[in-house]
Amino acid sequence: DEFEWRRLRVGIEGEWRRLSFELEADPAFDEGDELKDAWVSLRLARALQVRGGYMKVPVSAEYLTSAGKTDFVERSAAVDSLGPARDWGVVLHGEIGRAAEYQAGVFEGDGRASDGRGETTAAGRLVLKPARWLDLGGSFSVGDVAADPAGPDLDPEPKGLGGRSATGFRFFPPLFVDGRRVRWGADARVQSGPLSVWGEYLQAREERLGQGPTFEDLPDVRGDGWSVSATWLLTGDTKRRTIRPRRPVFGGPGAIELAARYEQLRFDDVRN
Repeated sequence: DEFEWRRLRVGIEGEWRRLSFELEADPAFDEGDELKDAWVSLRLARALQVRGGYMKVPVSAEYLTSAGKTDFVERSAAVDSLGPARDWGVVLHGEIGRAAEYQAGVFEGDGRASDGRGETTAAGRLVLKPARWLDLGGSFSVGDVAADPAGPDLDPEPKGLGGRSATGFRFFPPLFVDGRRVRWGADARVQSGPLSVWGEYLQAREERLGQGPTFEDLPDVRGDGWSVSATWLLTGDTKRRTIRPRRPVFGGPGAIELAARYEQLRFDDVRN
C-alpha cells in the first residue's frame, strides 16, 4: 500500500522528411495527467520550425529539461511551485546559428491537469550562447486566471499557485486569485570539462481582483524562487546530456558524479 510509482513512460517518436512527431504517456500518474507529449512539428528551416499539440509551456530551463536528463531526482521547489506545466498550443522555435535558440507560442492554458489552470497563455524563451561553455536564458509567460463564481450553495476552489517542498510538504496554500498571471525567469549555465554550474531564478505574480471580504481588490501575491547547483564528474569526462564515460570506474560501473544544490522559495503579497 505504500508503494508509489514515480515515473513510467511509454512513447513513440519519429521523423519523415521535414515532419517529426512524438507521443508519450505516463500511466503511473493520476487520472487526467497521464498524457505527457503529443505533438507534430514541421521544419521550414533550421531557424524556423512550427510545432503544434500537447507539450511543455516554454518557461524555465530546468522544466524544459527531460526528467531523465536532470541532475537530481526531483526538480527544484521553485520550478514545481511557480512554473507552468503542459498544455495544448502552437509554438514557433528554431536555432539562429550557434549563437541563439528561441521558442514562442500561444497555449490554451498553462497546465491542463492543474486545478489552478489559467486561460489563454502566451509564452516565450530565448537562449544566448556567447561562448561554447556558457548559456544565458530568459523566459516569460502571461495569461489570465478566472476565479470560480462565489455565492450561496457554491464551493469555489482557489486557483492560485502554492508552495510545496521537495518532500511534498505544502507550506503555502493556493489563494483565491482573479486577473493576470505573469511569470518570468532567468538562468545561466557554465560548463567546462567535467564541471557544470547551473543557476536559475523564477518569479510568478498573480492579481487578486475582487477577492476581498467585500469584493474589494487585494494586493497581488508573488512567489520568488531560485536555485544554484554544481556537478563534477569524477571520471574526468566532459559533462553532456548523455554521459558515456571513456574511463569507467573499476572497468564497469560507469561514471560517478558528485552533485549539490541550494535553493530558496518564498511567497508574499505586493503592496504598491
